[in-house]
Amino acid sequence: MSTIKVDSIEPTDPANPLEISTSGGTDADVTVDTSGAMFIGTTSVPVNGSGGAAFRADSNNRKNLYLSTSSSFNQGLIVFDNPNGAVGSITVSGSATSYNTSSDYRLKTDAQPMTGASDRVQALKPVNFEWLSDGTRVDGFLAHELQAVVPEAATGTKDAVDEDGNPEYQGIDQSKLVPLLTAALQEALTKIDSLEARLDSLELAK
Repeated sequence: MSTIKVDSIEPTDPANPLEISTSGGTDADVTVDTSGAMFIGTTSVPVNGSGGAAFRADSNNRKNLYLSTSSSFNQGLIVFDNPNGAVGSITVSGSATSYNTSSDYRLKTDAQPMTGASDRVQALKPVNFEWLSDGTRVDGFLAHELQAVVPEAATGTKDAVDEDGNPEYQGIDQSKLVPLLTAALQEALTKIDSLEARLDSLELAK
């Protein structure tokens, strides 16, 4: 395989799209049109299972990435990989999209039942806040407060800045709260079942 390094590629006719073929055929594998939109495996925005990928602006000048598969069965559209292998993906089925993170039992060891989940949930500090960017109010968490209770649910470090002093903002993944909330709910249901059993026994003793 040969590699060609270039500083820029321009179409011979600026009024027409730039087309790149890697298969040696007449059909382009990659097309960049005069608006700067890029199409891979297609020459238009892929819809209705036409297949391919596109990056272009919509009618409101919002830059969108479009991905399409020609199969209605489970298909991986995006795969996230690191030296440990594939660690996540975005897949689609005939009717839904799934956002997946690695969870196969063969990747894990020393699995133990969760305990004390109710106390940890009580330590969470959900708040209603206003975004500085647009003034909207939503329910959520402050990343550093959530990180203190569920470390894996937050990324970054409180008050971190880069080498130029610019903020490096924290983020959260609320899906990481699901195991804790499930365990806390199970603990609560167990207590409810126990209380109901005690009430039943008291009723029978009357």
